[in-house]
Amino acid sequence: MARDPKDISRASERVFDTHQHYVPRSALEELGSLEHLQIRYDKEQDRFLRLGETQQGLSAGLFGLQEPIPANGRHVTQILSPWSDLIRDDVPDREGAAWCRTLNDAVAEDIAGNDGYRAFAALPIGSSDLAAAELQRAVSAGFVGGMVPTQVRGMNLDEWGVDSLLEASEQLQAPIFIHPAKVLAPERLNRHFLRNVCGFPFETTVAAFSLYFSGAFERYPDAKVMLAHAGGLLAFLAGRAAHATLAVNDLGREGVSAPDILEPFFFDCVVHEPSALAFALGEIGPERMVLGSDGPFSMGLADPLTHIAKAAMMIGLEGDEIALQIGCETTLRLLLPSAALVGQEA
Repeated sequence: MARDPKDISRASERVFDTHQHYVPRSALEELGSLEHLQIRYDKEQDRFLRLGETQQGLSAGLFGLQEPIPANGRHVTQILSPWSDLIRDDVPDREGAAWCRTLNDAVAEDIAGNDGYRAFAALPIGSSDLAAAELQRAVSAGFVGGMVPTQVRGMNLDEWGVDSLLEASEQLQAPIFIHPAKVLAPERLNRHFLRNVCGFPFETTVAAFSLYFSGAFERYPDAKVMLAHAGGLLAFLAGRAAHATLAVNDLGREGVSAPDILEPFFFDCVVHEPSALAFALGEIGPERMVLGSDGPFSMGLADPLTHIAKAAMMIGLEGDEIALQIGCETTLRLLLPSAALVGQEA
C-alpha cells in the first residue's frame, strides 16, 4: 500500500488515541440473524443478553462516536477497537467470522471520510488462519490492524496457534492489539470488580509471556503486537522471568534480560497512577509506549497526555515533550504503513 508523503506529514501534526472502544449500532441489528452467537441485544434497555448469563448494561458512549478533544493544540485521531466481549470463541467458526465481518463493515461505514477516526478490526478467533484472512481484508479496506483477546477457548495464544496471524502482521506491517475479555479463574474474580481490576492485567501478562517464551518473535521478528493496559504486569515481572531463565532449565530460553522480553511489544499508557506509569515508562521507554484512553468506559483515562507528562517528569524526563513523542511519533511507528491515518490517500 503506497503512502503519500503529505499524508504522513499531516499525520505527524496529530495525537493518536490507540485505545478507544466502539460498537456500531447498525451491527447490533444483525445479532438476531446470527443465532449461534448466543447473544442478544435488548434495544429498549440498551443491554446485551447472553444465554444463561446476567444481562450486562453498557455505557451509552460505546454506541456513539466520541468527539475527539484537541490536545496541546493538536487534532486527535481515535483508533477505535471493538468491545472485546463481542469477539466470541464459543461459536462455530463460520458464524464467528461472519459476525466480525459485520462489525468491521459497520465500523468502516460509520467512520468513512472522517479524519478523526481509524480502527482496529475485530478478528475471528476460530483459527489463526481465519484471523489472518480478516486482517488482510480489513487492512485493505483502511483498518490500521486487528484485535484479538488474550486467550481462546481457555488456551494461551501460543497454544491456540498464532503463527498465521503474526505472519500476516509482519507482511502487512499491521499491528495486533491484544486486549483481555475472559479472565483466569473467573469464579474467584466475580466480586469486588476484580475481573477488571486485576483479572485483565493478569490476562495480558500471561498472553505476553506466552508469546515471548513460545519463540513467536524469533519466527516473526517484524510482527507488531500492542498490549492493553500497559502490558499488565509485564514490565514489573520481566526481571523475574529473566531470572527464571537462569534458574530453571525448561523455559526454552537461557540468560535473557528483562529488556529482551519487553522489546517485541508496544504498550499503551492505561495505568491509573502516574507513579506506576513512570515505572513502566522507565522500563519500556517512550519508543515502545503509545497513548491510549480506554474510553468510553469508566476505567478510562480522562486526560492521557497530562497523565503521561506527569509520569515522565517523575523519572527526570521532559513531560510535555515525552507525552507528544508517545502520542504521535511512537504511535506512527506502530501504525504506519498499514493504512492511511489522515485523509484517504493510500
